[in-house]
Amino acid sequence: MKGQLIKSKYFCKEFLIIIILMMPFLGFFNDLSAQLFGSSVKDDKETGAKMDVIVEEQIGYYNSGDLTNYLSEIGNRLVGELKKKQFDFQFKIVEQRAPNAFAIPGGYVYFSRGLLPLANTEGELACVLGHEITHVTERHSTKQAERGIFSNVLKIPGNLVGAFVGQDIGNLINSPINLMGSLGLSSYSRKHETEADEKGMELAAKAGYDPVKLGTLLQQLEKDVEMQTGHKSEFSFFSSHPMTDDRVENIEKEAEDLKISKREGIAESREEFLMKLDGLCYGVNPATGVFHEEKFLHPDLGFTITFPKEWKFKNTPSAVGAYTEEQDGLIFIAGIGQATDPEKIGEQFVKKIKKENGVVPERAEKKDLNSFPAYVVVIRDNSGKQPAHFYYLWVTMGDLTYNLIGGGLDSYYDMLASTVKSLRPITEAERKSITINRIRLAKAKEGESISDLCSRTDNVWKPEYTAMINELDASVKLSEGQLIKIAKQEPYK
Repeated sequence: MKGQLIKSKYFCKEFLIIIILMMPFLGFFNDLSAQLFGSSVKDDKETGAKMDVIVEEQIGYYNSGDLTNYLSEIGNRLVGELKKKQFDFQFKIVEQRAPNAFAIPGGYVYFSRGLLPLANTEGELACVLGHEITHVTERHSTKQAERGIFSNVLKIPGNLVGAFVGQDIGNLINSPINLMGSLGLSSYSRKHETEADEKGMELAAKAGYDPVKLGTLLQQLEKDVEMQTGHKSEFSFFSSHPMTDDRVENIEKEAEDLKISKREGIAESREEFLMKLDGLCYGVNPATGVFHEEKFLHPDLGFTITFPKEWKFKNTPSAVGAYTEEQDGLIFIAGIGQATDPEKIGEQFVKKIKKENGVVPERAEKKDLNSFPAYVVVIRDNSGKQPAHFYYLWVTMGDLTYNLIGGGLDSYYDMLASTVKSLRPITEAERKSITINRIRLAKAKEGESISDLCSRTDNVWKPEYTAMINELDASVKLSEGQLIKIAKQEPYK
């Protein structure tokens, strides 16, 4: 039997090509692909559900029910035009400053908070949603790199890192931090991206949107990246299919042959659409904490901590911390729940490592940390070429209990100790010092220039960027009452 299969490999190859060509007409692509490639619609749903949890833990959702509901309305309008509905789609806004859109298997579609301000019409969002929906329905492979920030990170010498410290840090920060990479789906082939463009545009047109708007927003993305960085984009939404003139031309050409259906409930005017964006956070969101140089302040959780200078900082919805360039020292802190007795948690931890790892702490004791009850466990590891120390701290401040884990060579001991001692509640003055930039809508005066409008409204954006984000020429003269997106610095509440 094996010999017959080998002899007939060329026949099988030709037969497979015929089958693939017939798939769209036979309507069993997903079932057959599951048999050929070992994945099914059920697998997609299970995988997507797991990945969605990671997205929430490692990136976080933007806290705006109105905008999320609005995005879902557009997305569901597109999904309603699908011939075959295999997935229960969910549309969410993630706490990501960079402009981005991505999808994961099973029907999960995400817009970054940073993408929304670049749009000037509902149709632009709809076309990008159609693109991402197509990635899901066509079941394009994502092949994300399952590598976290701390995979092979802990280069602290000694056996304890591998025994339990690395795992504890991973649990604290919900490792792997970067399971989804940059979440730009950079593994999509050009073929898949082109297919997502074309089928997404077709879906948008059926739902009542102008498909050429896909090219409009892609050009906005390109301009945004160039103005922010001075370089052409090489990431996120078009990382494997760069923004080129050919791509725009193809979009415009495809759009010519598509008939736009008439649909009710669409935000027809630019003004109607812009009202949806009013109040959107732009840039750093204090709700996830802010860095003032090496000092980190979290106004919502109400604490501050100062990390060592020159260390690299990392802030996720789960934890915040810092680590050395050489990755031989680090410290992370996270809120682990409602107020509880730190001593009980610490004593249970000591019992566990003694029983499971045979480790006896150098120190395990109650502490008074800035007048708050705490428990500290210090572990010394001499098994490596250089001795290392590890800190475990639990402290209850107000209504929350925090867990801090730090570790590194002995040369970092004083730095780690200083960081621990810096942990305290933020003051009212510190809280009031925190500001947020929000998208606001300004009404222009007749004949006003964008530069004059920026000055009059205390816009934090430069005139050139304001013109770009509003899809206007920088030299344009504005008309009376014309709505212009600006960014205002406001106190964070």
